[in-house]
Amino acid sequence: MTLLFLLAGCGLSSFDSELSRIDSITAGPDSDSDSDSDTGVQSGPNSARPPQAGELLIQELMINPSAVSDAQGEYVELRNLSTDWLNLGGVVLADEDVDRSELQPAYTDSLLVSPSGLLVVCAAPSGNGGVNCQATINPKSTGGGFVLANSEDEVLVISATGQTLDTVRYAGPSVPTGAALGLRPSIQDTGANDLLGNWCAQVSRLSSGDAGTPGANNDSC
Repeated sequence: MTLLFLLAGCGLSSFDSELSRIDSITAGPDSDSDSDSDTGVQSGPNSARPPQAGELLIQELMINPSAVSDAQGEYVELRNLSTDWLNLGGVVLADEDVDRSELQPAYTDSLLVSPSGLLVVCAAPSGNGGVNCQATINPKSTGGGFVLANSEDEVLVISATGQTLDTVRYAGPSVPTGAALGLRPSIQDTGANDLLGNWCAQVSRLSSGDAGTPGANNDSC
């Protein structure tokens, strides 16, 4: 790295102080064995790690699309709540019955999620009503797949090691037709998204005519 300084009227002590400040910013991640956290550059995709409980937030569900079939148009949107890049390889969507399907990347490295970034899991990679997907699942309801029931269901996000990362439950009266359910944008907590009062039907339109905000901030509730 080349650093260019414009030193106009600065003494040696202020120059040394500036060097110390820059050293603290550009220092690498903590490589020692103590328990402190050395100041370093933000992690990049090459350092992506598996998610832990509380770090993935379920924040949007397209349960009952009307412009396309459920097998094409259903999607689940996840947000990375951590300050690190996360690798969602091996992560599973499931319910409390027989549904269980591992996320499949839509393209190379698409399961790597930046801090505060979003990942959209689709039932179908195309013909889905205009949704850009980073992952897909098998839209099958008889085991070996995952679907969102239009009446009531659960959505569990499970890590590759079997840890439940987040859970959302919904019931029939709350499920809109032709619109996604979106979590209130101010909610950034995997406990608060358990409350159906924090969810509402989205109004922004997809190219198909259904409403949803996949890959973008949710509409206000």
